[in-house]
Amino acid sequence: MCHREVASRADGTTLPHFVEQEFRDFLRCGVLAQGGRRMTERAAHLVDAVLPRVPERQWVLTVLHRLRYLLAGNHPLCRAVLGVYMRLLLDFQRG
Repeated sequence: MCHREVASRADGTTLPHFVEQEFRDFLRCGVLAQGGRRMTERAAHLVDAVLPRVPERQWVLTVLHRLRYLLAGNHPLCRAVLGVYMRLLLDFQRG
């Protein structure tokens, strides 16, 4: 389905340009001809030579889909939500 078809089926609103660009970049990231090899090499370098060899934990903030669209277009709100998340995470880690 092309972009025009999606837009015609929607309520007339469109996603911000940076969201569309990020998605296009994401789709190209694993394609070796589009720079995926460079990404893989950089990740290997980070693991082998940059990051310390200590246990790591990955934390992921997930929000409802309706809120994702709201946050994508409202940078001050996004920063505020991220700030609250980081404070809670740091408090949790301090125990």
